[in-house]
Amino acid sequence: MKKLLTRNLGLKLASLVLAFVLWFLVAQIYDPKDTVTFNNIQVRLINTDLLEQEGKVYEVLDNSNLVRVTVTGPQSIVKSELRRNDIVAEADMSKLTDINTIAITYYCENISNDSVEIRGNHDSVRLNVEEKTSKWIKLESTTLGEVASGYMIGNVTLDQTNIEVTGPKSAISQIDHAVCRLMWTLSCMMRTTMNYLWKLSRKTWILRI
Repeated sequence: MKKLLTRNLGLKLASLVLAFVLWFLVAQIYDPKDTVTFNNIQVRLINTDLLEQEGKVYEVLDNSNLVRVTVTGPQSIVKSELRRNDIVAEADMSKLTDINTIAITYYCENISNDSVEIRGNHDSVRLNVEEKTSKWIKLESTTLGEVASGYMIGNVTLDQTNIEVTGPKSAISQIDHAVCRLMWTLSCMMRTTMNYLWKLSRKTWILRI
């Protein structure tokens, strides 16, 4: 039996290799590899509540949470089965580094990840992390727009003259006061939309409510 197995061993090994090569060539011919690219994939940030529990807030820098993803695999998968919604780029806030970066993990949902290769154009999300703080500031009002002929705007009184703002410490420390802009129409009706202007030393923030 042993002699039967070892007889012409070289020829048998060569046949095995040739069979594999032929199978590979057939597979490539009938289902060749292809590559597709997806732009502006939003990185999913998870465990963001960990920073909130520490009394901190974050800001994503340089749009590093938007990535270009390239997927390579059999044409039958990447051209027919793969959809944009299958692409996942994920960053776990629990893995935040000392330099405020988080590694991005790429994978596909609803597709076997063993059959495709997935890559992104960068490997981490960059954050600006600061302490969260609050303070009370003075609220003023101003009116914009025109009223109908024969009408005039009387005194404007706000029910609330102070508001509390919360955010990054560096930004909140620059806020001096807020302005509530009341928009009037020619029909002499006040629009319900108000714009709160945070007056800062260098710039003005607008919060629409």
